[in-house]
Amino acid sequence: MNKTKKNSMAKNIKYTWKTVPMNNVPEAIRTYLDKHFNSDVVFGIVKEEENKTLFYVIDVDHNGLYHHLKFDNAGNFVSEKVEATSESDEEHFTTVGTGD
Repeated sequence: MNKTKKNSMAKNIKYTWKTVPMNNVPEAIRTYLDKHFNSDVVFGIVKEEENKTLFYVIDVDHNGLYHHLKFDNAGNFVSEKVEATSESDEEHFTTVGTGD
């Protein structure tokens, strides 16, 4: 991919830097999280605008893996990217806690 094309694509995506409160996301997203990530830690929720279409991006810690979830403005699941943390299990649970 040439540099010009890459830069023009990046201009089509804008993120908010302010975290969106859970009660301000569509009910369908909260239902999805309750079903699939009920006992996990949500690190943040931001809005993303891509080609003038609004999405919600939610980061969840699930068993030492970061799940980057993307939903459309209506709350429909769009995509998921999973990223391994570099922490050991012991470090992870010291940092995040056990949920107690």
